[in-house]
Parts: sequence; C-alpha cells; structure tokens
Amino acid sequence: EAEADALNAAGWYFTRLGDAVQAERYCARALDLSRRHRYLGGQAAALDSLGLLAQRTGRHEDAVHAYRAALAHCRTLGNTYQEAGALDRLGDSYAATGRPADARTAWGSAAAVYRAQHRLDEAARVERRLAALS
Repeated sequence: EAEADALNAAGWYFTRLGDAVQAERYCARALDLSRRHRYLGGQAAALDSLGLLAQRTGRHEDAVHAYRAALAHCRTLGNTYQEAGALDRLGDSYAATGRPADARTAWGSAAAVYRAQHRLDEAARVERRLAALS
C-alpha cells in the first residue's frame, strides 16, 4: 500500500507541475499496483489523480470517467473527505463538457460534504461556482 501511495503522490505532483508524461506513468503504476493488491483506497486515489491529469490536459470525458470510478471506491470505503474533492473536480469536468445540470449536482454534493466537514472555504468556493451557473 505504501508503494502505491508513494507512486500516486509522485503522479499527483507531476500533474500539478504540468509534466503529463511522468504523471501518467506514476499514476498508472499506482493504479495497477493498487488493483493487484485489492487496495481500494489506492485505487480511489490513483483514479482521482488520473482524473485531474485528464482534466488538465483537456480530456474532460476521460476525467469524468476517472472521477466517477474514484467516487465509487470512496463511497464503498466511506471516505467522505476524498469524495468531496472528487465531486468538486467532477463538477469542473462536467462544466467543461457543457453539462451544467450534472455540474450543479456534483458541486451541490461537494458543497454539502465540505460544509458537513467544516471545510468552509472549500464549500464557499464551490458555492460561488454554483451561483455562476445560474
């Protein structure tokens, strides 16, 4: 599990740095390792990272699929902290694909989870996006 988490962390940071090739390499390895070891938490994290990578490289439909898969694992595990972030980013991808109703649903859910977790700055940010859709 630790190796999968480390690979995913490297992939996440490569994504944030804009190095899509390295990001894909590390996140894909993390996902593969997590699947082989039936590590759902690692799968959720790697899928979320792959969603961010797809989103940042303009592959929004791929991002939607990755985020939805990540959400399924988060919900199975009861990991609402990670679920909130995936919902937030899923809303971004829905908005980018011209699906405002889906974006509204994802962002509404993200805002509710953020508020329940007292992550008020994140909730307010998402609520501003919701208001901009109206």
